Amino acid sequence: MLRYILTHKEINNQESLLKELRKAGHHVTQATLSRDLQQLKAAKVVSPDGYRYVLQENAPYLPKMTVELPNSLRETGFKGLEVAGNIIVMHTRTGYANGIATDIDRCEFETIAGTVAGSDTILIVVRNGYEPADVLEDLSKLLPVIKSLDL
Repeated sequence: MLRYILTHKEINNQESLLKELRKAGHHVTQATLSRDLQQLKAAKVVSPDGYRYVLQENAPYLPKMTVELPNSLRETGFKGLEVAGNIIVMHTRTGYANGIATDIDRCEFETIAGTVAGSDTILIVVRNGYEPADVLEDLSKLLPVIKSLDL
């Protein structure tokens, strides 16, 4: 049922998701829901109306992130970053890393080999043949605040 709800409805927080599950006759705790979301690899991503949960397998069917998204949404959750060799470590507010990493992956930047997200940290791997500065240039299209950082 959880997979069905996430595929067919725009859900922006766990409380709304719990209400939908209850309507369908499934009474679960927030802790169980959180574990189930993690097991399904659901991520919170930016949508035109704010944030929403999506399943990883549905990500290719979502529209590609565009730079027309308002700056206020692109900058939400971002705290900073540092470069460590061919890895860029991005720090976010707690709970925002998965959504931002999903947005980065959806952009399909040629300079990025992949991302790994935790709760408040994203590891961004620089693709062979590119420099971290190339990745930062691409990331600044998604998060304009990056251009203002002194790296």
